[in-house]
Amino acid sequence: MTIAITTADLGCYKLKDQNSKNEQAVDSAADICDIVRRPENYDSKNVRLRSVLMGFHELAFYSHCDGQINYIRADLDSKSRNELIKGVAGLDGRGMERGNFWVEVVANGRFEKISNSDCKNPTRESGLPNRYYPNYCYRIAIENVERVEPVPSTAAWPP
Repeated sequence: MTIAITTADLGCYKLKDQNSKNEQAVDSAADICDIVRRPENYDSKNVRLRSVLMGFHELAFYSHCDGQINYIRADLDSKSRNELIKGVAGLDGRGMERGNFWVEVVANGRFEKISNSDCKNPTRESGLPNRYYPNYCYRIAIENVERVEPVPSTAAWPP
């Protein structure tokens, strides 16, 4: 079963069961924020996600849900990373911000909890003063990147 989730412009869209014959909406409020709130509903399932993707060496889906910044690690194999790079190259510089990819993507992959992750702490020390890294609790193992677009101008870079 593949679950489709979209967060265009960091908003809420419909969740669809891609295996259903008529592809009717299953839940009108499901989006990346729903994944963060109810990860057990998605664990070990394939998802189709439209969301902001950021980073360079370490990539993450980014959202701002319920007043909190959330990240889900995005793991790309060489094929999907090449799809991402090709898509970003076609954006004439609009797919990069501060030396990082900063794009809205449509991607498919398997949602999983990262074993031994500390889900109670959203950040981890970097070793530098006043600098922290996200402490990922979940990941999506990306199987393919369908589309790459510039992030809407209304979306702010995370603090």
